[in-house]
Amino acid sequence: MLLSELIYDIKNLRAGGLQSDDEDISDAQYAFIINGYRAKLLKQEQSKNKMLPTSFLQSLGKVKLVLSTECCDGVCALRTEKKLPKTIESRGLTDGFVYVGTYGGELTFQNTSFESKGWNKYAKYTGNKTKWYAKDDYIYIEDAPGMLSFIELRGVFEDPLIAEEFRTCECKDNEEDCLVGYDFKYPLPLYMRDTIFKLIMDSEFRMSVSLPPDTTNDSTDNN
Repeated sequence: MLLSELIYDIKNLRAGGLQSDDEDISDAQYAFIINGYRAKLLKQEQSKNKMLPTSFLQSLGKVKLVLSTECCDGVCALRTEKKLPKTIESRGLTDGFVYVGTYGGELTFQNTSFESKGWNKYAKYTGNKTKWYAKDDYIYIEDAPGMLSFIELRGVFEDPLIAEEFRTCECKDNEEDCLVGYDFKYPLPLYMRDTIFKLIMDSEFRMSVSLPPDTTNDSTDNN
């Protein structure tokens, strides 16, 4: 299900199935509304102690790393080259991520925190394990294996469009065409499609659907 399809369907519901050029809301505003109700549905799912549906997740693909200035005993951590899209924190996620590790999923890194990073090397069983922590919209990697140049990140992002643009436009090593528009797979379980339509129509557009439709396509109101 593409975001463009969701936007089209909501427009169609508002217009009562009739086509009109008198649209008073931009596609960007529709996408913002959809994102808000997606977040609400995610929160509802988590409040019922349900497992996080994988359909909510997005992968950023190959995310490039650079050497950071976060150093301890002369050893500096790696850091994502660019700031990352904002995530949604939820049960079962760490800083909004379900996976931080090598590209392709071969090795999952252990989570730590900025505050405890200086003590990690003294841990008896995990002192030499590769660890990650989030700080200021970057991911930092400690004790990286070998010549690590990229990591993969999977999580739930506040704005799926920004996450998709980051993966296709900012992360050049993914070698994908830069997304333009709204034609991408929107991270929402298919069974929630009708629910999100109903929530949006009942809460956002109840008044507009009760008004007589404007079918003249002249960009003016029916008076």
